[in-house]
Amino acid sequence: MQPPCLCYSVHEEVEILRKEDGKKLFYQWEQNQRLVVDETCSVVQFCNGTLPEALACEVKEEDGVCYDMVPNILLQTAAELHAYAWNEENSSVIGHCVFSVVPAPKPNDYIYTEVELRTVEKMVLEALEIAKENGDFKGDTGATGAQGPQGEKGDQGVQGEKGETGEQGPQGERGADGYTPKRGTDYWTEADIAEIKSYVDEAILGGEW
Repeated sequence: MQPPCLCYSVHEEVEILRKEDGKKLFYQWEQNQRLVVDETCSVVQFCNGTLPEALACEVKEEDGVCYDMVPNILLQTAAELHAYAWNEENSSVIGHCVFSVVPAPKPNDYIYTEVELRTVEKMVLEALEIAKENGDFKGDTGATGAQGPQGEKGDQGVQGEKGETGEQGPQGERGADGYTPKRGTDYWTEADIAEIKSYVDEAILGGEW
């Protein structure tokens, strides 16, 4: 007997959730399975009784088709899988499906990966971004506060380390030669010459030496 699949709106006979292949069941250890959902649905909550709370996945659109991924961890257990279609604008369930996960042997190459889940942290960040875009956090600029008192003078800091010796500068240009006075031209006078001559005459020719 084929397991039941209640895939209709809780308000009217309108299909809200369905498998792409039209089947009414999943097999254990399958991964990356998805449901086609109605465009009025924004989030699907999944649960199978093995976790303390439901796992939420956001509805996405591809080629004009709205779909939602089934959490892989819920396909590891052979049990009834409940899917609740949520309309966040109205904060209400608009559809409920019950699928069966049929027991199947675990593949020897099975590697657990997970689809993108919607967490509380992600929902908070999304709400903050929307609020920022709408300017909800932007208030009027407040008045400038009074200037606070001047603080006390701090202690003198420790003397810093001696810096490295700088490089030697380039050699300067050579200066102009100085002028040395010449005796006899710039220095000896006629009187000096006469005195020297007299001294020589007396000392040498006069026999004092």
